Amino acid sequence: MKSLITERFSYQWLTKNPLKISIPKTQLILFYLSINYLIVFLDVFIAHALNRFFPSYEWIPIIFPPIATLSAILLLMRPKPG
Repeated sequence: MKSLITERFSYQWLTKNPLKISIPKTQLILFYLSINYLIVFLDVFIAHALNRFFPSYEWIPIIFPPIATLSAILLLMRPKPG
């Protein structure tokens, strides 16, 4: 006898009607990464601005996310091979 929970959250139930999106998965993941890096940049910038970036090592998380965002966007815009 199956319980209601196992029927509702079974693998077949989850894959019965998959989402149909026109964006390839790789581009969707790269878009998510670029948004995530921008949010991390804003968060770290606000947090480290409180002590005015006094130690020099606090600039590392300020410099990396914009570079990572730019590279993710460039990979996102690159045409698909083939």
